[in-house]
Amino acid sequence: MKNKKILILSNWLAPYRVPLYEKLIDEFGKENVKFLWLHVGNKDEIKNLSKKIYENSYFAEKFIKTPFGFKLNISFIKYLLSLDYDYVISLPPVYPEIWITWLIVKKIKKKGLILWDEEFEWKKSFKRKLIMPLTSFINRNSNYILVPSFKHKEWQLKLGVDEKKVVLFPNVANLTPKMANNEKVNEIIEKYNLEGKKIIMYVGRLIKLKGIQYLIDAYYLLLKEFPQFKRNTVLMIIGDGDYKEKLEKKSKKVKEIGGNIIFTGKIDNKNLPNYYSISYIGVVPSININGCADSCPLVVNEFMVFGKPVIAT
Repeated sequence: MKNKKILILSNWLAPYRVPLYEKLIDEFGKENVKFLWLHVGNKDEIKNLSKKIYENSYFAEKFIKTPFGFKLNISFIKYLLSLDYDYVISLPPVYPEIWITWLIVKKIKKKGLILWDEEFEWKKSFKRKLIMPLTSFINRNSNYILVPSFKHKEWQLKLGVDEKKVVLFPNVANLTPKMANNEKVNEIIEKYNLEGKKIIMYVGRLIKLKGIQYLIDAYYLLLKEFPQFKRNTVLMIIGDGDYKEKLEKKSKKVKEIGGNIIFTGKIDNKNLPNYYSISYIGVVPSININGCADSCPLVVNEFMVFGKPVIAT
């Protein structure tokens, strides 16, 4: 693999992937590692995260609206056909673009395809069940499948993928307690009046799928049943998203009985260690909506790196 050319196909750049991608560039050479982004709305976000990755990136920005109600990226096709690569490391085949990717990479260009697949055996929607034969076929006929845990590996084997093709590639946390800054920590404690408080913490996007609405309900019930916890507990919700306004409205009932909920908004990744270090317990309340579920939330790893217990669905 050392002398091979690699094209990484993805829809966005997660901050925790930056060290891995930069390491690939360093190990293989910038001329041998390229990135093709499907759904990046703001190129500057990638540039701000990593200039090294940005300089090796192509952006597929043309879409067509399909009769089925979703947009299909079409400009990535020219890159797949024209770029020089030996292997494509791709998103899982739940996206129509990846069906096209498999056809171009495996059948037209006769190159290697590695799928990064974090799906496991959760409740599937009707649409997902409908495309299962196709996605299973693509998984079975790709070169390798990268999965983050044994549970995900079991699912691939159930789909009929050869066990030799399934590679365990765990998600890791690149945030550590050493990154916390005592001065910054004290500033946070003072800003939110957290001295002596036990902080129940959520970190992530504020979207319906994350189940934060149930976390707020649970905290409300906790305070109703055990009023003494109003004095020394805080529910801190870190992140931003299109569900924030509804969550803030929902949180009013907690405040009405004397509870304390804090919405911090989005916190920069480099500042998160300061927040993790003051948490008492982490909560990951993700739910399944119409067959869509959280596959392997990284915040579980991050809370555990900081030595915090985690309650997860």
